[in-house]
Amino acid sequence: GGLTIAASSAMDVIGTAGAIASIAYGNILAAAGSYAASYVAEVIGYLGYGLLALGIILAIVLPFLPFVYFLSGAIGWVIMALEAVIAAPLWILLTFSPHKSGDIIGTNKQGLLLVIGVFFRPVLMIIGLLACFLVMRVGLDFVNVMFSGIYMIIAPDFDVSNLFLGFGLIMMYVLTLFALVTNCCAIITGLGDAGMG
Repeated sequence: GGLTIAASSAMDVIGTAGAIASIAYGNILAAAGSYAASYVAEVIGYLGYGLLALGIILAIVLPFLPFVYFLSGAIGWVIMALEAVIAAPLWILLTFSPHKSGDIIGTNKQGLLLVIGVFFRPVLMIIGLLACFLVMRVGLDFVNVMFSGIYMIIAPDFDVSNLFLGFGLIMMYVLTLFALVTNCCAIITGLGDAGMG
């Protein structure tokens, strides 16, 4: 971000100097250089804003996703515990009513799963959080190894068009990390859902 702003400011200075030179000496080439420099500065500025957005995703959004998933799972558990507290007396009354099926549980399977879920979901969420961090660490190492040499393979020499290629590669890196982190964070709540379902 700071490098882009500095490059944009340098291009603005060059463009202003070119405009002054064209006024002072009437040189058409200086005016054309001024317009070209302002165009290049505008393009670099847009690339800088794009890199700033990608940096915000990497620095703020991705690190907080596990916390958001865990917090949503904890809030879901609190709601389930409130449902269990409200429904427990009704469920106990239903256990004393005669049922026609031959098994021990009878028609009270949902109530029993609700009570078991209230007790075991926090443990499964913590195990899911640890599994999320382990899978995420392995996945991040794999993505970093994979992307480390891709730019050198795609663009071995420096060219102006390689700036756009590099921007596209950084965008793909951020999208790959976003998909990895969201899929890993789904383990946090998904382990409890799979265990209780």
